[in-house]
Amino acid sequence: MRLPTIVAAALLMSVSLAGCGLFQSEEDEEIERLLDESAEITVFVRSDITPQQKTDIEARLRAVPGMTDVAFEDHEAAYARMKKLFADEPEETPDIEPTDLPESFLVKMKDQAAVRNVRDSPIHGALNALPGVSELVIRCTTVDECKENMRRRDSPTPSVS
Repeated sequence: MRLPTIVAAALLMSVSLAGCGLFQSEEDEEIERLLDESAEITVFVRSDITPQQKTDIEARLRAVPGMTDVAFEDHEAAYARMKKLFADEPEETPDIEPTDLPESFLVKMKDQAAVRNVRDSPIHGALNALPGVSELVIRCTTVDECKENMRRRDSPTPSVS
């Protein structure tokens, strides 16, 4: 995975886990509501994408069941979002230029059930195989998935002796 994709994935994880930071069982319903409100799929595009490929990808994304909006995020918009996400922790902001971040389509979905439908169906593979697509990213879609992602992220990496 290239550095820009890693940074972009970290941005997605920060956004998705912002609502999942309080993992107490009595808050699971609130977390589920927050997950539904932020239901989206991110489709990173290749750096050499053509205008026609961009048009074709957007058209296909607009046909995804449960889609409510599709927006293209160019390098500058991705950079601005990164700066906003790290505004309280500027020392954590990677030293990169806007063009280091990949462009992407942000696909707003009706709810997490619609996201899971895409993830668990042939639609996922079809979208990932579109010419010009680099990677399709779906964050955690349930409270349990978010908790598991946090556990994996927070667990120490085994050392190699």
